[in-house]
Amino acid sequence: MQNWVKHTARFVACLLSFSAVGQDIQLTQFYASPLYLNPAFAGANVCSRFTTNYRNQWPSIKKAYTTYAVSFDHSLPKLNSGIGILATNDIAGTGGLRTTSFSGLYSYEAWINRKMAVRAGVQAGGTLRGLNF
Repeated sequence: MQNWVKHTARFVACLLSFSAVGQDIQLTQFYASPLYLNPAFAGANVCSRFTTNYRNQWPSIKKAYTTYAVSFDHSLPKLNSGIGILATNDIAGTGGLRTTSFSGLYSYEAWINRKMAVRAGVQAGGTLRGLNF
């Protein structure tokens, strides 16, 4: 059992040592995709919310940048929480660089007093990248 813990700790340390860089997808009206903007917006509305976004940058150029985003969130008022899912797909130029991501979101709202509250959110997911020559 002790050996398993040691190997698990090494594996987690190895995963945390990698650094990643990237560029966010470009949406024309970024505020129209609230879950992409900030995971704390999950469940911020009283009603459930379904959002779709599409952007075709420079449509006169063949195979220009195309971006899709789809999200859904739902409020859980009894738990002071909200949950959501977010999926994005970005195709960048003639090189066929495709970035697809899926994530789950959770937010929690803590009331400070009757008029003020603090809302925090977390997002966990994965990203697939590929080239299509």
